[in-house]
Amino acid sequence: MKRTRKEYKTLIEDRIKMKNRLQRLEEQITRWIGDILEERDREQTEYRRMLKELAKRICILEEQLAVRKGKTKADGEAEGLEEAEKSRPLSAPELYDCREDLPVY
Repeated sequence: MKRTRKEYKTLIEDRIKMKNRLQRLEEQITRWIGDILEERDREQTEYRRMLKELAKRICILEEQLAVRKGKTKADGEAEGLEEAEKSRPLSAPELYDCREDLPVY
């Protein structure tokens, strides 16, 4: 069965419309992906900031506790590290060195 010129013209127009629609959808998806990535980056930045603040707060509290016990961080470092301490997870002061940020009294 042969198609008429009008049918071919209609098929070509439909194909162009579908191609344009596909292009618009691809652009929309690209924008959505960009928005998702921006949101993820914002959340990660906020999460890192919160972790840094918490580590700083823990560091200050540990320093205050050490001072109350009469032992400074320098005293603890002078005693040396044992093998068990070397394999332990990092504490907040080790994750965030807050000695520079501590207020001078």
